[in-house]
Amino acid sequence: MSTTCTGVLNGSNGSLSCDGVRLARLTAWSATATSGTNDFADSDSGGYTQTFPTRRQITGSADFKISTDFPQWDRLREGECCDLVLNLNSTLYIDIPIAVITSFAINVNIEDLEVEEGTIEFSSSGRYYMPGEAGAHAHVQPAAPT
Repeated sequence: MSTTCTGVLNGSNGSLSCDGVRLARLTAWSATATSGTNDFADSDSGGYTQTFPTRRQITGSADFKISTDFPQWDRLREGECCDLVLNLNSTLYIDIPIAVITSFAINVNIEDLEVEEGTIEFSSSGRYYMPGEAGAHAHVQPAAPT
């Protein structure tokens, strides 16, 4: 009996790129798309609340290992904007043409003399595209630097 699930994404090919530069050693990322609502009741609602979607936004974070081989430092600064692409695999991705980096954090373990991990948080500014959505920019998953 086979335990292989074909067509299931496992994230092993995931990556994050900013302005076309892949930031390798990515350990995790998350993205949450939300919609505001406009709620009201009127004479036609029969005493029930009417709810309509309003503005959409996507926010999230990405964790990565720090390495001098990759240019995280000049690409992921708080208060900066970049074209952020979050890859699920080599063909499916979330495209955020204008992502605002809202925070940058770094974890250092002095006892072990190790720079352990960096984390960014981001928020979309304007239109973004979910995986497979029409209108997304064409992206090819950048290769990790050698």
